[in-house]
Amino acid sequence: MRGLVRREIFFKGFVAPSSNPYMLGQVSVSPPILLFVNSGEGEELPTHNAQLSTYELHLTPRVHSSQLTVHNSQFTTHIRGLLSFAVPVEGHPDKYVVGVDNKILLITWNSYEDKEDPTWSRLITVDERIPSNRLNYGTVDPKGRLFFGTMNEQGLELANVSSLNFVLDFTTHLTEVISSSGFVWDSHATHPPKVYVIDSKTEYNIVAYHFHNWSGKFGKNRVVFNWKPQSMSGSPRRLTFDRNGNLWVPLYDGHGVIQVNHITKKVMRFIGIPALRVGACIFGGPDWNILFVSTMPYVQVNHNGQHL
Repeated sequence: MRGLVRREIFFKGFVAPSSNPYMLGQVSVSPPILLFVNSGEGEELPTHNAQLSTYELHLTPRVHSSQLTVHNSQFTTHIRGLLSFAVPVEGHPDKYVVGVDNKILLITWNSYEDKEDPTWSRLITVDERIPSNRLNYGTVDPKGRLFFGTMNEQGLELANVSSLNFVLDFTTHLTEVISSSGFVWDSHATHPPKVYVIDSKTEYNIVAYHFHNWSGKFGKNRVVFNWKPQSMSGSPRRLTFDRNGNLWVPLYDGHGVIQVNHITKKVMRFIGIPALRVGACIFGGPDWNILFVSTMPYVQVNHNGQHL
């Protein structure tokens, strides 16, 4: 089935990018334990089918699943198009919702097997009237709604942050975005709940919006972390938070991850990563004390726009 479908879907959580999921290493940081994956740009969710799920963004679009308890146990499915996110579906271990170009698809894939071309159905096409927009990021809020951001490839303020609920109702929350580089919810350590958003338009500052859990609406906002005065290399990307409410922010072109105190808004520490482009991080593992970090390979582009 490859047509437009309308159904009830319970999104579970986010899956992430990876161009080389075997490149899994451990950095000695305690606490927490820190693992890094040489990957595309995105985020990991190590809880679906007891696997670490990753996806490749640019070179060979595909979704991977890796069994962390079994050395090099890894399976792949290939997706045609530019991938931006992958989200497991609650109660359906063989279902993923993925962002491809400007479309959101529901794919069927047994993540314990390799699959060249999985069966898929189109859920929605976003920003059809803006050809320079494409999906750039996606994740799930505390109530299980799918949130996703687009980016404008011409650097114009035409992108947005929107959502789909369980019956696929579409809502736009933020407009005049250039590129939504990351967002994450902290509904436990703050009151009222907040969603932290990074947009290249704001020079990669971290902006906190009041978030209404039941309605899924964004409220008033304020800058909680100014990036430019930090005088550090790179720029913030797909961030996460720990159980104390502190932010962990990967630095694209910055060789590492910073921990930011959620009260003082100061950098608590910098953790170096043996990669230039650090794209995302998220906590996981049995005790949720492992910080998974994805990195992006450095790719050169020739005058014809081809990857070298």
